[in-house]
Amino acid sequence: MGLRAFNPIRYGALCAEAIPRVIADDREFDRMTKKLEDLAFRDKPTAEEAALAELLAALIQAYDDRHHPLPQLPPHKMISFLMNQRHLRQADLLPVFGSRSAASDVLGGKREPSRRISVSSPSFSKRRRICSCEDDGAGLTVHSQTTRGQAP
Repeated sequence: MGLRAFNPIRYGALCAEAIPRVIADDREFDRMTKKLEDLAFRDKPTAEEAALAELLAALIQAYDDRHHPLPQLPPHKMISFLMNQRHLRQADLLPVFGSRSAASDVLGGKREPSRRISVSSPSFSKRRRICSCEDDGAGLTVHSQTTRGQAP
């Protein structure tokens, strides 16, 4: 079972159905996001579906970056924000930090996070929103993705 060749006619039909375009408002953003989720969680997407998903992701990211930029916050405030969004407590991060004092120091702003911190919400069953904060020395980088599978 090799890779199937990209079929422009099939891709055109998918595009005609999805009607991808530059996103102008939140309603269009929601429509594109729903279509992307439908494509992203298929077990075996075709080459055409993967190409359309990549296009939709680029359009969604561009709109999101223009209209909803992440605030420029110190790492400890961003981590606290993400924890609040996911209804997590400091104790939920103990496996990441290894001790209460390390978690307390980072969340209190006394020290910078020096390793990758992943925060996941246990409230999702099949789709989970994962946000990762990584301090690369030049500032905090926040990565976000939706995954499939059972929540921890």
